[in-house]
Amino acid sequence: SLLFGPLVESMFGCNPDHSTLLFWLTRAYLLGLVGHSLLEVVSRAYYARYNAKTPFFVTLLRAVIFIVLALVFLKSFGVIGLALADSISVTIELVILLVLLGRHMPGLLRMPDTLLRVALGCIVSTLLMLVILHFVPLPMLVLVIAGGALSGLVYLPFIGKELRVLV
Repeated sequence: SLLFGPLVESMFGCNPDHSTLLFWLTRAYLLGLVGHSLLEVVSRAYYARYNAKTPFFVTLLRAVIFIVLALVFLKSFGVIGLALADSISVTIELVILLVLLGRHMPGLLRMPDTLLRVALGCIVSTLLMLVILHFVPLPMLVLVIAGGALSGLVYLPFIGKELRVLV
């Protein structure tokens, strides 16, 4: 999301108000991106166990949580509140499904050092991106593309263990 504001302004020529709204709206949805992604995998774990009822009922609970949060956040944050309500409700759904699945699959939620490495990789690549955006005198579009590529390359060693498993 660090790249979003400059990218939208340079590519689409949005005025600052629209760019700022779009920027914060995207950030609010990005908070739930991991939840949405993992939810697809976790719900399929239930289907593989011939259990479609649990994801269904947890999704109903998520809908109720979303409606309540949307009504609360809409008054304070406007359209950004809807995105926040969605991100929070999907994350709650994911956590509930993971906890319930963990009861049937012991060891599912054990991640010895993965979380720490991913967090460190995020911090290092974000700091690199901030340095590039603020101190390298190139056009914004070039900075966004080059900085994003370099940040991604810097992040790779932090997830090397997981990459080796995939390859």
